[in-house]
Amino acid sequence: MADSRAVEDIIWSHEIAIYEGRGEGSLENYLRVAHEDFAGWPPHWSTPSDYNSMEAQNDAAQSLRGEKVDLLKKQIVVTGDIALAYYSTHRTRLGGGEVVDQHFDVLHVWGVYDGEWKLIGGMAREVSGEPRPLPPR
Repeated sequence: MADSRAVEDIIWSHEIAIYEGRGEGSLENYLRVAHEDFAGWPPHWSTPSDYNSMEAQNDAAQSLRGEKVDLLKKQIVVTGDIALAYYSTHRTRLGGGEVVDQHFDVLHVWGVYDGEWKLIGGMAREVSGEPRPLPPR
């Protein structure tokens, strides 16, 4: 497999594309990189969602058109054929144009399948205000 830096670049480009697609009102970029056994837990949902649920919501994703989200990469950990992507997002506009100030912490889990990095899981949580650094040890 490619070196860690190359893998980080691949994964980070996938992460950016996911949010670009959302802003265009589509989950296609998400579906393209997600493994068919994907399970993720969006913020404010009571249970995780799977690939089939995400695929079924693709038409409804038109409501995301115009969403504006900035990403801040925190860390991508690569070990063998598994990678963890930790990042924060700052959503400043909802689909439809409403201005908001929402911050989220995100973890995505990636794995190699048939030579391609695929999203296999994730979890996100809303955080209030700017993301804070860890306290000193």
